[in-house]
Amino acid sequence: MKLKAYNKENLMVASKGLKPSIRFTAKGGKILLSAGAVRELKLKPGVHRVVLLQDEDKPENWYLKITDKSDANAFDLSESNGAKRSIVKSVYFNNTDLSVKVMKSLGKLSESSVSVKLGIEPEELEGMTLYPIVTKVIL
Repeated sequence: MKLKAYNKENLMVASKGLKPSIRFTAKGGKILLSAGAVRELKLKPGVHRVVLLQDEDKPENWYLKITDKSDANAFDLSESNGAKRSIVKSVYFNNTDLSVKVMKSLGKLSESSVSVKLGIEPEELEGMTLYPIVTKVIL
């Protein structure tokens, strides 16, 4: 017999908001950064905006860039209505084209949505501070 334990550590429903992650939704194009991502990256709607970048040499590799509100080409963040009692809430922006591009690059276009791990250790690439979207870790 081989028993597998199900607990907060390995169940997405129990822990998905606690860990830094990003969810892409095909219909409606909602791109949501978890409360864990907001907490770790200290994101604030109205203060920060975001840009997603794709490595054209390795299209499955994506990165998150955090900018300030002066970057007119970046996406504005809105606070999610979920978890009303939570001190730290998730944030999101909408862009169907971008969400579909990410899901297609992951081979997950047939899914309604996909959540992946978001790295919280920044990487310096091409003079920018970027956070890796860990597409190999589907949640």
